[in-house]
Amino acid sequence: MKPGAIELKSRGGAAFLDDAHGGAAIIMAFMTPIIIGGLAFGAEIGGWEMTRRQLQNAADTAAFAAGTQVRSGADNDVIAAAAKAVAVESGYKGDDAGVVVEYPPATAPLAADGTDPNGDNAYVYVTLTQTQNRTFTKFFSASSAVAFQTAALVNIENGRPPAFSLFIRAHPARSLPAARRMSR
Repeated sequence: MKPGAIELKSRGGAAFLDDAHGGAAIIMAFMTPIIIGGLAFGAEIGGWEMTRRQLQNAADTAAFAAGTQVRSGADNDVIAAAAKAVAVESGYKGDDAGVVVEYPPATAPLAADGTDPNGDNAYVYVTLTQTQNRTFTKFFSASSAVAFQTAALVNIENGRPPAFSLFIRAHPARSLPAARRMSR
């Protein structure tokens, strides 16, 4: 390169725009924070999904435990205590106010087979609510925590061995149509 060519490029702005040397480094410098932010956002959302699944598992097992206590003839206090203990053992990390056991149910959705369980002594409805602090997404939201709520509805059936129909409700806004039969 001639010394005069460098002077021409530095004096003329249009010549600088034609220079392609180092363009990838500039693009990477701008894109790296965006890529890292996207990965952090995805990791946090993935953690939320894992928390929701663990909470649903805790609701399922708590409802099953409550149903077992109903089958054995226990009163409402024992039923609620068994459901809370099993929920905590299954990974529930909220407080006692976040565990709601309804026997008979008063606010349960329709069961998977379309029957209304509200007021029916053959059903137990367990709702778990838990909050989790935000990490990365707190910069993009007014709230510092996200709340999760899951529920499970158990139909207590007669017979030996004890048999239950577990109607899983994964999210308060929607109910899953499938029912699982559980026996112990």
